[in-house]
Amino acid sequence: MGCRTKWTFVNILFILMMFAVDSIVCSRGCIEEQGLLGMINKYEQMEKHLQKSFDKLFKNFTSDSSKYTERVVYVCDKNCQDENRYEYGLTSSFLIAVMAEMKFSVKHDAEYSMFNMYEERDYSWKLNSDDVMNIPGKLFIPNAPDEATQNSYKRSVELKMTTTDFSLPSGFSFYIISGDNDWILDLRRNPRTNHKMPWLLSTHASDVSRMVHIGLLQPPRPFYKTLIHHLRSEVGNDDLICINTHEAEIVKKSSILEFLRKTSGGKRKFKVYLSNIKPGFFDDSDTSEKYFNDHVLNVNISSWYVDFKYSDSLPHNYVKFKNFVQTHILKLCNVLLTSKSAVGIHAVHLRINSDQLFCYNKGHVYKCTRELIRGSFNTNISSTIV
Repeated sequence: MGCRTKWTFVNILFILMMFAVDSIVCSRGCIEEQGLLGMINKYEQMEKHLQKSFDKLFKNFTSDSSKYTERVVYVCDKNCQDENRYEYGLTSSFLIAVMAEMKFSVKHDAEYSMFNMYEERDYSWKLNSDDVMNIPGKLFIPNAPDEATQNSYKRSVELKMTTTDFSLPSGFSFYIISGDNDWILDLRRNPRTNHKMPWLLSTHASDVSRMVHIGLLQPPRPFYKTLIHHLRSEVGNDDLICINTHEAEIVKKSSILEFLRKTSGGKRKFKVYLSNIKPGFFDDSDTSEKYFNDHVLNVNISSWYVDFKYSDSLPHNYVKFKNFVQTHILKLCNVLLTSKSAVGIHAVHLRINSDQLFCYNKGHVYKCTRELIRGSFNTNISSTIV
């Protein structure tokens, strides 16, 4: 194992302050932009804060580091990726690598892998199957012949999460962790956390997930530059009001219209982005609906899929590419209404804060928070605004 990181009170305080990103404001002497432009600028500031604060952590524990030889390999299988469920599994795996003083990698070379949509910039985290061929690896959760046994194995691992030292058994070179297991709170209770990751003790799980995602998973520069340019030119200083639903969901139009009336009322200018809502949702023959239809932001995702060669390199991944684009738009919206969908929940976790964040469930619209978004779609709904 390599040398241990030493933490001083000043180091810890500095890093904890970096998580207070909801207070990011325009620097002295600059003119703070409004609407979506203001949100984009604040988000870019947040990214720089997090990357600067955790640069050493990522450098020490990604695969280009020579500091450690053993590694943790995260694998999101096809079922996990089809449902866009990788956020907490990825984060938990990275934290385990830090706790165990191992390198961290993501196996990305399967044809269906959405990780191919991201690029490595400052840190090398991608791992090909050839890199670990014929090298002995240990499954973190053993395979089982049936679901009941598999759940039993998973529960056994979870119970040990607060006490284990994560040492690899003799004869193995890496751990393989798969799925979307959320072990962040369990790891917080492990005694080793106080030495390895003291900032984890008082940091919300959603902030940890955002930090790992922003630190490692960077959208390719040419694509992201095009996306941001499109948003800047089409929305600019106007507010962007976003509505995201699950594709299989039957949306109650009257609730959406009432929400738009409430959130757009009195605003100088705005645009509406409809995520997973089919074209023609608004009826142009109705005056009030036509008003909102005239403010809809058009995003040609299928064109970008071809223009940036994703159709060549990832021929079967259009749905994942669409989810990818939607996530990076929704995280920036001035106002966001989302239903219970993996894309919406992931985008909420990536947002700066909970300002102007709303949930949609069974025709009801109500305020919710980014920290508690996963539990915000219970059947008992109160304090609705629509």
